[in-house]
Amino acid sequence: MAQPNTVNPYSAIGALLAPGLDAIIASLPGTPTIDDLVTQVNNYIQSEFYSSATTQVQIEIGSVCYHAINSFRNNLVLNGQAMYNSKQMPLYKC
Repeated sequence: MAQPNTVNPYSAIGALLAPGLDAIIASLPGTPTIDDLVTQVNNYIQSEFYSSATTQVQIEIGSVCYHAINSFRNNLVLNGQAMYNSKQMPLYKC
């Protein structure tokens, strides 16, 4: 059940999610690093959505990937939505 004030992005990307994850996972080496994961996510997104991604787009995709990974690693994910901790909130409000 969705929480108040949350948006479910999966209805829009549902058909793309499983094949995308499968492709990313299949591209990872046997013992992947976080950088390997970010690289493969970046490669997949570029191959599917950006035929010639600029450096700026590549950096933005990587930034989103690292933010999502940090949210999971730092237990900042609540009901599928990244939350900000007390140290991050002042930066968010800028």
